[in-house]
Amino acid sequence: RAMIPRRDMEQILSGSYSTRSTNSAMRFNYDDFSAPLPHRNTRIVVQDRVLYVNSGWLAELSASFASMFFGEKAVKDFELPSDISYEDFLELMRVVFYCPKRKPITVLNVSMVLPIAIRFDMPMVVKRCEEIIAREVNTMSKTKLFEMATVVSQCDRHSFAMAALVDTMSSMSERELTTAQFKQVPGDVVADVFAAKMKRNHLRRKKWCCFI
Repeated sequence: RAMIPRRDMEQILSGSYSTRSTNSAMRFNYDDFSAPLPHRNTRIVVQDRVLYVNSGWLAELSASFASMFFGEKAVKDFELPSDISYEDFLELMRVVFYCPKRKPITVLNVSMVLPIAIRFDMPMVVKRCEEIIAREVNTMSKTKLFEMATVVSQCDRHSFAMAALVDTMSSMSERELTTAQFKQVPGDVVADVFAAKMKRNHLRRKKWCCFI
């Protein structure tokens, strides 16, 4: 099995994950992987539905899939755990495969893709998800921001994407941070937000003291 150099892989992925084609992506009809093709004939069963995938390409992106399909106990067909939804896994397949073109990762689907990419050890996909979150954090609505913080905290609370989310939330007013939506954010993230807010306020007071 020929391995694709890491740099080339990153360029391939980054080139296809543009957030600027969101509207065209929504209009595009992506494959549902329900029919086998010569290069996509490995079966993955998700919630009693079958997806036909290219096991070699998945192995390039994921150590977990590499072990699953090419390890000592390799399998041809695989059924995913019941807690993985068909819709979320299909979305992951659409952003890593040409079907017939790759679907971009955007703020609309990153919360679906990131948890599964982490679960199946797909570092380059995770990196793209985190980059998009960090880049688009200032464009998110408050509701989306709180939702994203909840998802990312369950994946990697110490990632740079989480840091960007915490920093943005810490700039909000006290009133905005007492809404029902914010109360759904995990407690450890709430603590980080208020710690960052205190630090921000301290630096602001220190800055003004310097002018007195």
